[in-house]
Amino acid sequence: MDTGTLIRVNRALQGRTRKALAEDLGVRPLTVYRWETGRTPIPPQQAERAMRALILPAGTGDDHPNEAA
Repeated sequence: MDTGTLIRVNRALQGRTRKALAEDLGVRPLTVYRWETGRTPIPPQQAERAMRALILPAGTGDDHPNEAA
């Protein structure tokens, strides 16, 4: 499965819109659409940011809340 498809599937499973993900990433919804459909290659840094935005709960950043301080 390619990165665009992974982003689309994970976004859809969470019930998030392209617009919401685009806002989180600082890009336009059209850009997210192009990534998801493979029309535009996803820059590696943006792919990582997109996956983090979809995997990590909002507001956690790189923190790991289950780790002891």
